[in-house]
Amino acid sequence: MPDVRQRVTCRLCGSGDLDLAVPMRPTPVADAYVPGEKFVSGAPVYPLDLHLCHTCGHLQLLTVISPEILFGEYTYRSGLSASLLEHFHSMADELTSVAKLTPGDLLIDVGSNDGSLLALFRDRGLRVAGIDPAQHIAAEATARGLPTTAGYMNEASARQLVAAHGQA
Repeated sequence: MPDVRQRVTCRLCGSGDLDLAVPMRPTPVADAYVPGEKFVSGAPVYPLDLHLCHTCGHLQLLTVISPEILFGEYTYRSGLSASLLEHFHSMADELTSVAKLTPGDLLIDVGSNDGSLLALFRDRGLRVAGIDPAQHIAAEATARGLPTTAGYMNEASARQLVAAHGQA
């Protein structure tokens, strides 16, 4: 599979001292929309085996799947989960207090999904920005007044966020 590769080193420390710890059955990508015709013929499945790094103790997937497969047709929206929204309310209250956030401060949410958490901070008077790899979900959040960059957080996207919104 050209869109899938297998790591041979630890994601955290780079060690090659890895062993299969938990073998698991390959599975379709979570939260991906599978049209009926693909479901009937069999959706693609990907390895979920967990490997243990003996150097740092990190338990991890070594299979790397392309972002297009993971997030191209991503359907999960955090705003549809009542319990997650309840958690976000508590989290926003706690973070506002602990970080002493005041109206006008900038909050950036990495992996912001549909902007549900961002909206709570915006409602508290903060400036907000998100970044999420699911392009269509990022576009929907932006259309709802929650500026969201479609992509991954890395040095280049961090610089773009600072240029667009200032320091958080």
